[in-house]
Amino acid sequence: MGTARWSSVVDRDVRPYAIVSGNRAEEKRRRFSDKEIEILLRTRWWDRPDVYLRAHLGAICGKDIKALDYASGVLEAEGR
Repeated sequence: MGTARWSSVVDRDVRPYAIVSGNRAEEKRRRFSDKEIEILLRTRWWDRPDVYLRAHLGAICGKDIKALDYASGVLEAEGR
C-alpha cells in the first residue's frame, strides 16, 4: 500500500502509506501520521463492500480518517 515514484526500483516491502523513490527505493515520507495509519489499517476499508465505499467516498478521498473510523465502528456494531 505504499506509493513508488516514477522510475523507482523497489526491491523490498514498503511500509503501508509510505512514499518511496530512487534507484533502490528509499522511504521519503509517510502519507499519514502513525496514528492515522493505524486507523486506516484497522478499518480495512479496501475489504468493504461497494455500498460502503460509495457512502463514505468523501471521507476516503477527503482524507477524513476520523469519519472513516467512525463509519467502520458503526458497521462492526451492526454486525456488518
